[in-house]
Amino acid sequence: MTRTVPILMVLLYATVSSAESFNTRSDVIEFIDELVEEYQFDKNVLSSVLDEAEVRQDIIDLISKPAERTMTWDGYRKIFITQKRVREGIEFAKKNRDTLDRAQKEFDVPWHIIVSIIGVETSYGRIKGSFPVVDALVTLGFEYPRRASFFRDELKQFFILACEERIQPFDSQEACSLSNDVDRESPVENIRHLVGSYAGAMGIGQFISSSYRRFAIDFDGDRFRDIWNNEVDAIGSVANYFHVHDWQNIEPVLLEVTIDETNAKLVSMANQSLELTRTVSEWQALGVEVAIDNLDQKAALFRFETETDNIYKLGFHDFYVITRYNRSRLYAAVVLELAKLIEAGAKN
Repeated sequence: MTRTVPILMVLLYATVSSAESFNTRSDVIEFIDELVEEYQFDKNVLSSVLDEAEVRQDIIDLISKPAERTMTWDGYRKIFITQKRVREGIEFAKKNRDTLDRAQKEFDVPWHIIVSIIGVETSYGRIKGSFPVVDALVTLGFEYPRRASFFRDELKQFFILACEERIQPFDSQEACSLSNDVDRESPVENIRHLVGSYAGAMGIGQFISSSYRRFAIDFDGDRFRDIWNNEVDAIGSVANYFHVHDWQNIEPVLLEVTIDETNAKLVSMANQSLELTRTVSEWQALGVEVAIDNLDQKAALFRFETETDNIYKLGFHDFYVITRYNRSRLYAAVVLELAKLIEAGAKN
């Protein structure tokens, strides 16, 4: 039964695609009209781009079972904490030393955190995803009801981004008129050439469209925010993201603690939220054993499952900031560990 359902759904999508144009759907027509009215897009250009988009069941399958929900800390860690990724991170850091130093100085974000983010996201730009961004956002915006509103807005942001950065077919004022720099030539040839993750994240730093528009910067002065291929812009953009999200360079970031696992109430509070809901002293009063001087710092309690036992840790302000990049405790923990290994390796 579990093997036949995806096949049936794929056949259903194929039937819908062949029976009628995607652009005849009322929700798609409404989406196009909204962009035309609010941002003066050319209706025919939008319609043409959307009509070429492919609704993909494999994208829905992937987003329905993200690794962060199903993997233990051991399993997740083994993917990212490898000798190869550490070695390549050190090489990336040496190659981009001047840019990383400038980003650290300008945004007050440690260079090794920037490198680690890029390493976890795309193996330092080597693996940036293979899904056409248009297909990913169309699929999730119109065929994934659980988060359709979010992804439909990201699709809108993607089209605005393509207009601002003059990517074909939105590379003229006739197609859209949001950019003041109409003479700039984009290094990206066509919107259909843009690929990323199954959730529509793009480039070396894997920014979603809204984050790209808000946080990506031109860090090399060529008048183009290119985090698809430009390592300088990618480094500056990641640093800017953390700066805007209030990275503070306050230790500790993540600290191992001890709890009595017979304390069912306390155990149940672990992993409840990424938000910093209680101070250290409040966690102590609940039964968390932690060695730290500043008891007024806010923290969240996390459990990391291994093959043999559970590890408990308190995450502090900058740990929370990392989770703004990817809302996963596993992700934030592996970024920190990889960053420390790269920093130590670069000193040798």
